[in-house]
Amino acid sequence: APRRVAGNIEWAASLKAPEPSQKMPVARGGAAKAMLNARTPEAGKSSKAIGSRNNRSDSGGSEKGFAHLNEVQKMELDLECVPTGPGEEEGIKEPVKINLKRTISALHRWNGNLKTGDQGTERGYYALGFYALFFAIFTYVVIVQLQVENQYKVDTVVRHTLLGQDEALAAVTTHGDFFDYLLSDFDGDTGSFDGDSWPNGGILGVLFNDELYNGWAVLPADLGMLYQYNKLIGGVLITQKRGKEEACKPSAYKLFYNKCYDKTNFMHAEPCGAKPGAYANCKLVNQSTTRANKQCAEKDKALELDTSQTQEYEQYLQDVEASKFGDRQSLEDPTLPFRNLVKDSFEYRYDNFGYSTWLSLADGTETNREKIVKLKEKMWLDLYTREVSVKFIFYNGNVGTFSYVDIAFGFNTYGMYNSFDPGASSVQKRGKGGTRVSIGTLNMEPYMTNEDFNRLALELVFMIFVFYYILSFILEIVTHAARGDLTAWVNTNGLMYVLMDCANFGCHIAFIYMRINIVHKTICNPVHVPTPNYNLIFEEVSEMTRLQLSINFWSVLFGILRFFKYYQFQPRLQIVNKTLAAATIHIFHFMVLFGIIHVTFSIIGYLNFGPQNRDFSTLMNSMQVMGEGVLGGSFDLGPVFGNGSLSYIDAVMGNFFFHIWAFLVQMILLNIFVAILMDGYAEAQEEGANAATRNGKEDPDSVTSDIAKFLGLFTNKAMNPKTWKYDTNMLLVALERLDEKIPTPHYDAEKLEKELDDLRVEQEVNLARIEYLEKMVDPENNMFVTHAAFHPFWNNKFCTFQDIADEIPLFNKSLTDKINVDDLIAAYQNTVEEVEEVEEEGKNDEEHANKDRAQMLERFLKEIMEENSKIRTELRENGIEPL
Repeated sequence: APRRVAGNIEWAASLKAPEPSQKMPVARGGAAKAMLNARTPEAGKSSKAIGSRNNRSDSGGSEKGFAHLNEVQKMELDLECVPTGPGEEEGIKEPVKINLKRTISALHRWNGNLKTGDQGTERGYYALGFYALFFAIFTYVVIVQLQVENQYKVDTVVRHTLLGQDEALAAVTTHGDFFDYLLSDFDGDTGSFDGDSWPNGGILGVLFNDELYNGWAVLPADLGMLYQYNKLIGGVLITQKRGKEEACKPSAYKLFYNKCYDKTNFMHAEPCGAKPGAYANCKLVNQSTTRANKQCAEKDKALELDTSQTQEYEQYLQDVEASKFGDRQSLEDPTLPFRNLVKDSFEYRYDNFGYSTWLSLADGTETNREKIVKLKEKMWLDLYTREVSVKFIFYNGNVGTFSYVDIAFGFNTYGMYNSFDPGASSVQKRGKGGTRVSIGTLNMEPYMTNEDFNRLALELVFMIFVFYYILSFILEIVTHAARGDLTAWVNTNGLMYVLMDCANFGCHIAFIYMRINIVHKTICNPVHVPTPNYNLIFEEVSEMTRLQLSINFWSVLFGILRFFKYYQFQPRLQIVNKTLAAATIHIFHFMVLFGIIHVTFSIIGYLNFGPQNRDFSTLMNSMQVMGEGVLGGSFDLGPVFGNGSLSYIDAVMGNFFFHIWAFLVQMILLNIFVAILMDGYAEAQEEGANAATRNGKEDPDSVTSDIAKFLGLFTNKAMNPKTWKYDTNMLLVALERLDEKIPTPHYDAEKLEKELDDLRVEQEVNLARIEYLEKMVDPENNMFVTHAAFHPFWNNKFCTFQDIADEIPLFNKSLTDKINVDDLIAAYQNTVEEVEEVEEEGKNDEEHANKDRAQMLERFLKEIMEENSKIRTELRENGIEPL
């Protein structure tokens, strides 16, 4: 039977209200406990002893153990006792009380909640680890496929040693310099080509070198060895693109300058007027079969012209005739010895890469040198030349890779090549017409060794991962679409992450497609060496590899960003997500402002310094150099900047431009950006702390605590056989069913709000009193020191204007008339310091607080009486007469 005693409660009405400085904590037990917490200190001291003595009382519930308690202690014992089952006094252990809501919430946080779609902490770590493994396999496959270290070593040898990118290549500014670059050595001291080395020097002198360093002749089988270990394949192909003559713009000087040249429309003589290689719809080209490719069950095609197509063939012959240039009389003269060497280079050949010269390794060094000399003599490069390229391939058996090299020169209509400038910005280097060096290292035998097949196994695992993720993603979309909650699913996951997943999956599919195409093309087009011809397969595979590199860039970028999606389950890891989410709107408006300033200053630099400075010579260059200036200060005032200093161009504008940009961007805008991120980080931390508080924790869970919990659960499950039968899912289902059966405790929000308001009023009074007392007892603010005249203590020592009126006649005998107090007030009102009514205000606040406290006690007393009445009724119904 319950041992709750319905005692006399008349003592509560006589409780003395506490002082304003005394706090009234309210226990979680409700109104009754709040009432009891207002007890006298003496009663509070014995509260702990009550419980211990209560445990020693006999099972009959006699008054023997309570005879020494006063009424207040008896009442406290009555209200704090919890009903227990029979036999508690006999030593039976009290049953464990499980907090349903807290336990269910903790299990959902760890194991997930299917109803809300929350994956939970445990599954979150599994998903993160699974994705990290997938990303590691992808990056490893890409790294092994591209062989970055080998590519860099080859690139360094070719770019800096052979081509002389920083010196010889940068010195090519005219057509004559181009031929010197091919057959003359570069003198670094003078910064020009050495005429004495013509025609035995240049890059062709290295590529077709027929002597060893000691003067011995190179064996025929070793011709074309580049730096002893790199074997030239076939030879060197030199091609050019030629523009067409066009009418000059309307001008009064047309008779003075009557020839202009198109910079974009190139001369060609293709069958049917088609683009190079696009002959599918051209009847003139007969693509006959020449050889069966057993590896791919395909057939190679040879291009032959069908002369029976009279109209198309005649048009083609006219185009070829129109494409011819140079000294036609000497080129058509069959008696001249050089005719067969260079004749084809002065006309467009659809089957020979257009306007081209092929320097075959099989023709020998002297013949190839003679070709270049004759091309220079016959002005193969002239006013119509717009682009020139030098291409060659070599093979290194030590690493098993081919290397494709393409040097592209652009000739502008201002009279010189856009030379290679090592100091130019990336925009200038990649700009249209600029000199470019492209070097690609290719593996034409992708699967030959054990390492290759190990990579193939990882590639297959990667493909399985990709298709698993894609199918899971599609299945999830279809499932939620069928349920009709697709929008809610997108909002839960985040639209940005959904779009990022789609983009990343698209990049992975494109990567797989490009990889299969590259492997297919290399296997189906085996390279036969030695060969007297230029093999186009290297150029095609190199372009596909460059495209694959671009796809890999976006794949890796999206892959890294997708990690933020997998961090969301962990409070500590998601701090960056929440920081960016909190700062996104502010960053957007900041970028609008920064973009306006950036573009404005780029236009100013372009207009003022562009005519004389390379980095401001185009609007895109100007925007890039200003952007680089934000991070590293890539532009300054001198002494040398690019091809001139800003101060040299315009001293006043250069200084203003530099300092205003530095002040606005580097000193103001960048600090504002940092402040935005700091505010977002602080907001994210506060949100994480609040979430931890709601979950009953002081701080958010860390990764180490999660790992420790996981290891603890794993160890317990492994070492405790009982957990094999009863898992956490069974516990969760049981708790959720009990949560539905057990009624929810009464929650009176209005009463709690009233109680909270009362406590806040009391808290304000107490804080004001504490502040006043701190001032009074502060030793550094002692009232007796010289500067302490304004100490609050001296408000207690005061006088009135009447006291002053009575005092003045005692020392000033000249005043015979009676002093008027109102006159004194008018004369000295702005001079005297009036007493601050601190004590009076505190007294009013105290009275108000006491009134509110009395009302609160009356309300508590009423509730206790109602509860007492209910208990008496229950006892009588059970046949027990209350005391």
